[in-house]
Amino acid sequence: MGGELNVPDGSITLNFKDDVELNGIFLSEGDLTVSAGTDASNDGSITGTIFAQLTTVTGTVTLTAGSASGDILLTDSAITSGGGDVDLSAVNGEISHGGGKILADRLDALARD
Repeated sequence: MGGELNVPDGSITLNFKDDVELNGIFLSEGDLTVSAGTDASNDGSITGTIFAQLTTVTGTVTLTAGSASGDILLTDSAITSGGGDVDLSAVNGEISHGGGKILADRLDALARD
């Protein structure tokens, strides 16, 4: 999902049935939530590119991969939580972040391995 999504007075919630590639700018005053694998199979990964910028002014950034299987793979992606928290969850997968920055008061990451 690319382009720019700016919500100056609210939150962003994005739910994807399968995998999703984030390669745009997402700016939210409140929480920013991205979930993959939301269909019956519960299988879905989140991939972030060098163009992905996930930012909240006062909220939490939450990324959740599919509960049956799914990874969070962020390559050169930027995450900024003005609210202080970044939550990454891939309970039956892996979490990888390289090259970009995560700016937050607290980072919570849960992965299979």
